[in-house]
Amino acid sequence: MSVVPLLDLLIPAYEHPEGLLRILNSLIHAPHEVRIVVNDDSTTTQVEDCLKGHVLAQRVIYHRNQPSLGAIPNWNALLAKSNAPYAMVLHHDECPMKDEFWDVLVNNLRTAPDMVMVDLWVPGIWPGTVRLHTPRRLRRWIVNRFPAYLLRRNVLGPPSVIVLKESLRVPFNPRIPWMVDVEWYHRILCVGGYKVHSLDGAALVHTGHGHSISQSMEGTPTQRRCKESKILLESGHRSSVLRLNAGTSFGYRFLAAFETAVWMVVRLYHRIGLGLFRFQSLPHHLRNVL
Repeated sequence: MSVVPLLDLLIPAYEHPEGLLRILNSLIHAPHEVRIVVNDDSTTTQVEDCLKGHVLAQRVIYHRNQPSLGAIPNWNALLAKSNAPYAMVLHHDECPMKDEFWDVLVNNLRTAPDMVMVDLWVPGIWPGTVRLHTPRRLRRWIVNRFPAYLLRRNVLGPPSVIVLKESLRVPFNPRIPWMVDVEWYHRILCVGGYKVHSLDGAALVHTGHGHSISQSMEGTPTQRRCKESKILLESGHRSSVLRLNAGTSFGYRFLAAFETAVWMVVRLYHRIGLGLFRFQSLPHHLRNVL
């Protein structure tokens, strides 16, 4: 008897079979309500070849883009395919910290939340350790009280940290590759009237391996953010945070300099504090990844 999918796991693959294998291995004992959809944007067959011999090959809905679509159009193509009640975009440089991740997530989705946020852990100071990307209280406060601040500082991480119900899914904006994730979050969070559930018992690890669209961009992060904020302002966005990014007046430039100084202090405190004292050891099967 076929199982109706509850969650579409959308994987935009690109020339990194090892990352895809890590994700698939974590899914071997996952509930069958998780439907696996892979859009392969590679120019070679290495991702397709590694998938053919995997024990989950029959469960994967695989498609290879010919010609390649590019990163953001590939994400949007996956979102357009999804028709399960929930969807999650998971890149090849991210994977669950523990295999129980999928059981915890599916059990939570059965309670019908509008949006679920999971933890993101990144490499820590000590070898073989990870730390939280952002303290949970700070992340929750920004998401619930001041989501526009995400346009200034990405305290969530990659799009994989949120799982959305079908009515909240919107496409990514390909015109702003540097701010593509935070602008997507902003549009979703500004809908209002939804229930956001922070699922602290489920965690992803960001390995930092593989292709990233930000790696091929020119200019500093500040220059990219300024340029793309101007694009968003010209297209009708009215957020004061975008004006802060773009430096549209002396006052905004002064506020931006002050915010940057405060943020650097907070960031340093967070990285040292969580990295030195509030860290976790990686499971053995991930220790050779970071």
